[in-house]
Amino acid sequence: MINSSLIGRLSEGMKHILQSELESGNEIKEASLGGFSKASDDHIFVFMKYPFKHQYNISRIRFREIDDHHYWKAEYDDDINHQTIACN
Repeated sequence: MINSSLIGRLSEGMKHILQSELESGNEIKEASLGGFSKASDDHIFVFMKYPFKHQYNISRIRFREIDDHHYWKAEYDDDINHQTIACN
């Protein structure tokens, strides 16, 4: 399920990542509030359908390679704003 109101609440850096991915052909599979293992109930979690098409180096947003077939391949985290964009 995609909650489009959550997309508008993403930080500028996370919006940049998302927009770039969408323009490159990636798709949003899910957007939800709460995240999976995140502690915060207000955590915005966006899950992309395909692996990230590009690499991003944005201040205060960290990249992590998860590579766990039970969860996802990789993620960008904005811990200050409680936001994650992950890819399959």
